[in-house]
Amino acid sequence: DASSHASVADMMGWKTSARRRLIGGANGEWPPADQATASKEFTSKAAAYGAFLLLLYFLLAGVWCMCNMPFKQDTMLFGAKKYE
Repeated sequence: DASSHASVADMMGWKTSARRRLIGGANGEWPPADQATASKEFTSKAAAYGAFLLLLYFLLAGVWCMCNMPFKQDTMLFGAKKYE
């Protein structure tokens, strides 16, 4: 039981140190010095995700429309008698 208690204490220490590192950021500065690059990167990623979702929507809508497309009865495969 002592080993499990020690591992829980180790985990809590790791969590605290990780939280301090995250709050402190890179060298303790906030906002980061490279904020312009980060904002451009976010903009390009947001545009890419938006374009991907839009293309995915149109792809799925096109497949759905093709699956529900009616077929003509008078085709070469199922020929109908012509009344003249």
